[in-house]
Amino acid sequence: ITGLTSEQVVAGLRGFELDAGLLHPSAATADDLRHIAIETDRLVAVAASGRSDFGDTIDAAGLQHLPMCLLEPGMRARQILDEALAEHGVLLHPRVEADSVEALLALARIGEWVSVVPRSAVPKAAASIGVRVAEIVRPQVSIPIVLATLGEEPLPPLALAVDAAARRLVHPD
Repeated sequence: ITGLTSEQVVAGLRGFELDAGLLHPSAATADDLRHIAIETDRLVAVAASGRSDFGDTIDAAGLQHLPMCLLEPGMRARQILDEALAEHGVLLHPRVEADSVEALLALARIGEWVSVVPRSAVPKAAASIGVRVAEIVRPQVSIPIVLATLGEEPLPPLALAVDAAARRLVHPD
């Protein structure tokens, strides 16, 4: 398991370096890929657990006034965030940009910056990693996630098992 961009996941699938990958559906539309929608993940703001100017919720305007560290602009989750906030007249100017959620969590933990990450990237006990979570309201921002594999048959055994498990989760009949 590693943190890659959607484009890197697709390249890994095509290069037979990966059997399956989680990514944004827009990257899985090619004819040589198959995908199944897994979930929609809400974006949340995270900051150091001791930060006093950070509550349980925050709106778009509130994010605008904080020292932000965000994903790089070419990453799909960042584009979705920017588009949603722009619809509310908010443009973020991050002081730091990174290419992984893990880096954003580490930067937020330091205490200097506030970040926006998918909720699934933060443990339920956020304090255990030194951060606190604020739900983003007005607007709520979510990103869709799909499991992608190569569309060729037969699938490699691991890809087949992961695909079957994902289908059971989505359609538990």
